[in-house]
Amino acid sequence: MERVEDNYGVLDDYHVSMVENFSGDGKQDVIVDLFGPLMYSRFPQRIVEVYFNETCDDGRVVLGLYSKMHPDYQNLITEGFGPTSQRAKETGFYFKSRTLAENIMELEKVPVGDHGHPASKHDHTE
Repeated sequence: MERVEDNYGVLDDYHVSMVENFSGDGKQDVIVDLFGPLMYSRFPQRIVEVYFNETCDDGRVVLGLYSKMHPDYQNLITEGFGPTSQRAKETGFYFKSRTLAENIMELEKVPVGDHGHPASKHDHTE
């Protein structure tokens, strides 16, 4: 029987979903990845970067994550895509995250300095 770790990278090797080529006619309002490319990639930072680049301003990414890995991905997002990240300084936007359910995380792309995001078209609380 294969170990779960042996399956990581399958999407990288076969380019399932073609995440590297993910581009539409414009930016996406919502991207949903429920236990998909992010969970099975050896390069999760690259997957989140694609999602960040392809999400419109004030857009959202909904992620399904296995419980034991949730803290690892939270750290990746905070450090690489949070309000004090280099990416936020360069782009003026960051991913604000919140947990929707036990294994579901929502990322909203908001402007730096808009921590309460009163101008957000989506009204929600932390």
